[in-house]
Amino acid sequence: MSRRSLLLILLLPLALVAWWLWRGAAPPAQSGVGHDAAKSAATPGPTTATPPNPPAAAPAPALGSLAAPVPTTQSPVAPGSVADAASARPSSIGTAPRVTLAAPGSATAGGIVEVRVDVDLPTPARAVIASVRFDPAILQLAEASEGELVTRPGSERALETRQAAGQVDLTARVTQGSPLEGGGTLAVLAFNVLQSGSLTLGASIVATAKGP
Repeated sequence: MSRRSLLLILLLPLALVAWWLWRGAAPPAQSGVGHDAAKSAATPGPTTATPPNPPAAAPAPALGSLAAPVPTTQSPVAPGSVADAASARPSSIGTAPRVTLAAPGSATAGGIVEVRVDVDLPTPARAVIASVRFDPAILQLAEASEGELVTRPGSERALETRQAAGQVDLTARVTQGSPLEGGGTLAVLAFNVLQSGSLTLGASIVATAKGP
């Protein structure tokens, strides 16, 4: 075998190895369509936001299916409460009975003081109770006499007294005949003065009993 043939035999494997190495390093060829599709996928395009779907509207109720309104009630106000105070007031000035006292402003120890109890009854009454308050350290009730309102002719009337510490209650009743009505003196009170000083008195109408 000649030297040239031996050289070709040695170079042929080297050439084959080089060719296989070159084939493995080179990337496979891509077609135009696949290359364009890959390029399109790699390049981001403009995005469009999809608006959310609006909530579904509630179906309109059919006629006659609406519930009837529930009626509201108010609790009655008990008589005598704050809300009922306005209705308990007199409808006009001067309709309520009144009581006034006529007495001196001061007294001297050892003397006697008279206190006149006057009442005004706008409406007829079969009985009236008046209360007179005084200082028991200064005054002591000695006597209570009927006033002209009790002694008026045309009816039978009586005056009763009830005494407590610093207070005397006067009750005028009609036993027969016309009722008590109008203004006048209910009673005259006589007090013994225990010590000198100014007089502090008070009076009020406790109750009346209406009647013809």
